[in-house]
Amino acid sequence: YSQALQLLALLPASPERDRRELRVQIARGAVLIATRGYASEDVKRAYARAAKLCLSAGDVDLLFAALRGLWAFHIGRAEFRVARGLGERMLSLADRAGPAARMEAYRALGNSAFWFGELAVACDHMQRGIDLYAPDRDRRLALLFGQDPDVANRGMQTWPLALMGRPDEALARGREALARAEEVGHPYSLGYALVHVASCHQYLGQVEEVRVRAREAIALATERGFPNWLLAGLVLRGWALSKIGRAEEGVVAVREAIGVWRSYGSELCVPYFLALLADACGEAGLLDEGLAALEDAAAVVERNDDRWDEAEVHRLAGELGHRRGDSSDEVEARLAGAVEVARAQGAALLELRAAVSLARLRPGDDARRAVVDVYGRFTGGFDLPDLIAAREV
Repeated sequence: YSQALQLLALLPASPERDRRELRVQIARGAVLIATRGYASEDVKRAYARAAKLCLSAGDVDLLFAALRGLWAFHIGRAEFRVARGLGERMLSLADRAGPAARMEAYRALGNSAFWFGELAVACDHMQRGIDLYAPDRDRRLALLFGQDPDVANRGMQTWPLALMGRPDEALARGREALARAEEVGHPYSLGYALVHVASCHQYLGQVEEVRVRAREAIALATERGFPNWLLAGLVLRGWALSKIGRAEEGVVAVREAIGVWRSYGSELCVPYFLALLADACGEAGLLDEGLAALEDAAAVVERNDDRWDEAEVHRLAGELGHRRGDSSDEVEARLAGAVEVARAQGAALLELRAAVSLARLRPGDDARRAVVDVYGRFTGGFDLPDLIAAREV
């Protein structure tokens, strides 16, 4: 693509020259996302240039693709309000840009809503995108957008479904995402599915499943050169190692992967990754490092309005603080804060987890009733660690 742009620069200015460059910039942007990550400044430059060319050429279809690329860049930078605004512009263009565009606009809006902790809104938008997908019509979009939108919608929807306490639906969506990715035969989309399904298993406490999917993501990303999926896979694998008696090894792996991730300019998922680091540190007895990671996570949550894992950041701060010997009032406040945040978001899984932690700290009828209340909202997943722990309380 760089050679193509150099050759185009030699041509005299004309509408045809601009149309050729526009197509090159759109294609180049998709490749840059895969090989340099969403947050790369090169991604922003490619799609910003494409958007400018679209406006002069009046090409609505490719303007939509350019805005979608800019949306992905701002998501990677954890600039969620900017991203949401771009998603709304995409939706406003969708009717003129063709039927597939509305599906991708809903995906962008659902993804954007998720980071704010708007789980039900996110799930609804993603479902609209899933309902609009037409395999024969939309298979080509993996090349235009850099990933298959149905794989992305189904893979990403596993997250809000799991957090809202709908684990059976989340796992079913994950299986669908993986099957679709294999069917489409698009490696970057497969990496997306593997990482998102691995994260879903992590929320649900399924350690062995995390290890399997993370290992597959790491192998694929290493072979194909996908830094996003490599680093996310390493974080998830490190967390899983910490749960099977290899805590110190796991801490090192998670810590190093987060460092590289942030060096690329990305703050996407950083509070979640730091919470996994803190959890691994707890397994290794590194309480001070774990609590420092959670302070870092809390600062990123506030800076970026990145709320979806906020309850778990508070809960882990309470758990590790309790083990360190922090005051009972401080620990209780952190755990109660976790319950409050999770309840406000409709994150039944995280509310249950925090309520169990609070009941262990302050045993009594009120605490048990709180656990029973949340537990009663689940209609499946009763063999999961969080639900087993709730029954024990």
